[in-house]
Amino acid sequence: MWVATLLSCVLLFILARRLGMRRVYAAAAVALFGLSPVDIWFHRMVSLDNLATTWALAAFVLAASRRRSLAATLGSATCFAAATWSKETIALLLLPLVWLIWQNTGKTTRRLYLATFGITYFGLAALYPLLAALKGELLPGPRHVSLIDDAVYQLFTRASTGSLFNPHSTTFAQARSWVQLDP
Repeated sequence: MWVATLLSCVLLFILARRLGMRRVYAAAAVALFGLSPVDIWFHRMVSLDNLATTWALAAFVLAASRRRSLAATLGSATCFAAATWSKETIALLLLPLVWLIWQNTGKTTRRLYLATFGITYFGLAALYPLLAALKGELLPGPRHVSLIDDAVYQLFTRASTGSLFNPHSTTFAQARSWVQLDP
């Protein structure tokens, strides 16, 4: 996890610089990311979220490439697919990533770059349910996990953790623990 965190810090600095931040502000962003007590607590955990963050940062760095090459777009899609494979919820960052690609390409090449990104990302991401099908874990059944059951649970049947503004909710308790770690 230390290597993933160190790589994420480097990628965050590069991304901040490519987005036009001055060195001191990019370094401050890295310091906040890497040295906050809450971050230190979570970066030490062996968590798929940490790996997905590293892959997602790599995707954003490649999307913000100054060369604006098709290879960078292809690499961005590949890294973001790896992030999605690591932690499915990272796909929530898909629209900001597509927007960054949109902003970083010229009008004449924009369609090609977006099509390349879309075909690569969705093609690689589609391997996830294909792998589940090949392993017999796509459809619900006895004595095995199911990708469809997991998606239904995550999207529809999982109990809410409550509102941040409700002092008796799980969400409030989690936020309070973060503040206790890092007042």
